[in-house]
Amino acid sequence: MDQELRNELCHYFTDCHRFHLTADELLITCGSQEAMDLVARALVKPRDAVMLERPTYSTAIDIFRRQGATIVPVEIHPYGYDMEQVEKLMQTYKPRLFYLNPTFQSPTGYIVPAEQRKRLVELAERYQCLLLEDDPYRDIYFGEEPPRPLFAYDTAGWVIYLRSFSKYIALGIAIVACRPSIMNYLIKAKLLSDSGTPVQLDNSVAKRASAREKMTANLALFFCYIEGYFETLTAVDGLTHFYPILSKHFRSLAQ
Repeated sequence: MDQELRNELCHYFTDCHRFHLTADELLITCGSQEAMDLVARALVKPRDAVMLERPTYSTAIDIFRRQGATIVPVEIHPYGYDMEQVEKLMQTYKPRLFYLNPTFQSPTGYIVPAEQRKRLVELAERYQCLLLEDDPYRDIYFGEEPPRPLFAYDTAGWVIYLRSFSKYIALGIAIVACRPSIMNYLIKAKLLSDSGTPVQLDNSVAKRASAREKMTANLALFFCYIEGYFETLTAVDGLTHFYPILSKHFRSLAQ
């Protein structure tokens, strides 16, 4: 079942983001936290420098600190990063890894523009700094689709792509995509921790996430189910703009 799910996910990533992947370059984990912990345990040693956005996901700070990493903060702004600052930090600290959430960044909601994503991949290769791209919110957008993931621009294997569907399809699942040179370390770390992802979990996601059309249909059906609730929200001060946006978007999906 794990093989079936990974094959389906390869098709999904190819169709949606033009990734070039094989099933052996995907690892199924029991959520983003486990995936991040695997990366930290497999690739980060005590006193390694790790760049983190400021502000960022608090659990990421805890995971890398537990590995004994030196945390190097990187400011994130509505326009993305100060790329001169990013390059200077890479030159100065020679970080092992940069953990970033460039699409609907948590907690700010900022989106890093495409030109900065391309530049980040170039800097990662130049300074040999792995990029751990956390992407749990990509499909939850209205209007314009966000820029392609950093992984789509990577040709040298410096990006580790962490994708979660737990916010809207399957609880407790995350997918790690990376090249074989990195994947070998992650598989060894996972075998030491739990010997594999539960078959029931694989089966659930394989049925639900095999195609983007199915996910879109699920979201549309979900909205139809709770439409009455959102109508009620329009009476709440500050939320009067929210329902019309949702209604327009999801009605178009359901047609």
